Amino acid sequence: MLRKIGNTESSLEFVCKEVMYHNSCRKKYSYEARASLMKKESERQSHRLNLREIKEKAFETTVQFIQSHVLEKREVHRVSDISNQYRMLLCGHELDYHYAATHRRYLFLEKLNSHFGDKLKTINHPSKGVGKIIFSSEMSTEQAILTSFDMSFSAVIKVKEAAFLLRNLILKAPRSPLPKKLKVKHIIEGEMQPPELLIAFFECLISGKSLIFQRLINVLGIPFSYSLCVTCNCRCTSRFQNCFRKKVKEN
Repeated sequence: MLRKIGNTESSLEFVCKEVMYHNSCRKKYSYEARASLMKKESERQSHRLNLREIKEKAFETTVQFIQSHVLEKREVHRVSDISNQYRMLLCGHELDYHYAATHRRYLFLEKLNSHFGDKLKTINHPSKGVGKIIFSSEMSTEQAILTSFDMSFSAVIKVKEAAFLLRNLILKAPRSPLPKKLKVKHIIEGEMQPPELLIAFFECLISGKSLIFQRLINVLGIPFSYSLCVTCNCRCTSRFQNCFRKKVKEN
C-alpha cells in the first residue's frame, strides 16, 4: 500500500515524505495527488485532441483545394506551395507557429498521395529552384512541365501566414483588459504592448524614401490600434485613430 502511495507521491510534492502522516492526512494528500495527476493528464489529452482537430481541418481544406484546382481545373502547383499553404492553415487555426513549422513535408505529401491514390502525380521539375510539382494524373508529364505557375499564389500564402503569425502573437500577449465603459484615454493608454514582430512589420511596411514625415506620423499608432482590433475582434473607429495621431503629434 505504501509503495502505491509512494508512486503517487513521486509525481506530487508531499510536504515531507519521511514524516509519518496521520491516516486521514495521508488520504487527503493522496487524493490531492491523484486529482492533480488526473487534471494534468486531462489537459494533455485536451491539447492532443485540439492539435488533431486543427490538423484535420487544415488537411480537409487542402484536400478541397487540390480537388478543385488540381484535379478539376487541371492546375499545376509546386509541392512546396501546397505544403506552405497547409502550414498557413495551421497558423490560421491559432496553432503555435513554431509547432506548425515542424511539420514534415514528405509526410504531408505521403498523406495526400494516400488520400487521392493514383489521381495525383508528383515529379521533380527540370527547372532549377522549382522542386517537386503536383498535378492530375490525367495530364501528361510534358504538359505539366510546360504549364506556367501562378507566382502570386506563393506570395499570397506568405502574406496570410505572416498575418496569422502576428495575430496569434497578439492574442497570446499579456494584457490588462479594457473596461466595459471604453473611453478615448483607455484606447490611447492601450491594454498591451504590441509584439516586437508587429512593430517590425509596420516599420518595414512604412519605410522608404518616398514616404514623407507626416505620413510616418499618421501611422505610428497603427501597431497599437491593430493590436486592439485583434484582441477586441472589432475595428477601431476613425475617432480612435485620430486620437492616436493626435497623441503622437503631441509627443
